[in-house]
Amino acid sequence: MEKFLSSLYVLLISPLLLSCQEANYPVAGEDPVKNTTVVEDHSEFLIDWMQKGYKDMILVHIDEHDDFRYIPEYKMRQLKNLYREKKWAEIDNQRDKAHGLFSIADFIYPAYKLGIIKKYYWVPTTDRILSDKIQKNMREFIESWAHSDEIVIPFSNDGHTIAGNIYGLDIEISSIQDLQEIKEPVLLSIDLDYFADVIEETKTEELQVIINFFSTLRKKRIKIKDVNIAYSTNGSHTPITDRHLCEAIIYFLEHPGIKSSHTIPPLWNMRNEGFHLIRSNKPEDALQFFNNSLAQYNNEPTLLLGKAISLTLTDDHTSAMNTISRLLKADPDYDYVFIYLREVLKEKGNTSLAQYYFSEYFKRHPDYYSWMYNNK
Repeated sequence: MEKFLSSLYVLLISPLLLSCQEANYPVAGEDPVKNTTVVEDHSEFLIDWMQKGYKDMILVHIDEHDDFRYIPEYKMRQLKNLYREKKWAEIDNQRDKAHGLFSIADFIYPAYKLGIIKKYYWVPTTDRILSDKIQKNMREFIESWAHSDEIVIPFSNDGHTIAGNIYGLDIEISSIQDLQEIKEPVLLSIDLDYFADVIEETKTEELQVIINFFSTLRKKRIKIKDVNIAYSTNGSHTPITDRHLCEAIIYFLEHPGIKSSHTIPPLWNMRNEGFHLIRSNKPEDALQFFNNSLAQYNNEPTLLLGKAISLTLTDDHTSAMNTISRLLKADPDYDYVFIYLREVLKEKGNTSLAQYYFSEYFKRHPDYYSWMYNNK
């Protein structure tokens, strides 16, 4: 009798325990979300998921790129063996290298093949998919993934969501507004290039773009298992001028009560206004603004970045170089400014200085050519 009552108790209490466990997952936009990992390259997430032992997860991927390109079976066998043996350093050494095992363009494919994810929601911004010609664009886009025809189960769409299956993985593609209801906790993967593209496409100020995004995300009531954010400034997927958006995204995740720009740190409004002036082709106004802001926030990296760009746009190159030196002392991770300004100078016809800036970056990153070769 005692054994029977014990078994009955387990049967009765188990659903309650599962319900409590599920309730512990924070809802994005409603509850503070603090379990966030930030990296430079999106491919680093695969190693993070491996180390955390995730299995059969749902992935919501906020990114302008699908990151689901095919990896040959012989590479997958090598990766699977390294994964089984937990050789994390060796796996990282095989990431984003010429002839490596995986890269920023394909890391979601092994995440599926290794059993880490079981369903993939991709949320891009690009009009080439989410447009009036969705059927034609969808077919061309899926073909570009380089999966064989017999593997790709035909994708369908209802005008808002594209749904299909590749190698047994269910995939749904939609805008953030049309993201379907998801009942299970998810891995939320965010690439800053998504926000950079929205800013560029809509000509909306950066803070308003983030506020709009989280306002929409809140309505989806997505339960969060883990959050991964990638800068993606290497290779210019995210302009260096948008790198600081990561700080704002983390803050919005941790402080879901924010609903307008009036309740955020004053520094963010400064960044927002200064870089809006640069995007609006007003470098003289931007330079004055960043100088005034630096009087209040001395050696703040993003403000120094804005000043260096403004000085370059106004052809004060000596002052720009001095400002870059201050910037890199404050935060060495901003050295991709050399590549950004190289492109600015090339457009202005100053090829000699453009080459100098490139050489300065190459001194710091001698493997840059190899990285670019593998992540075109």
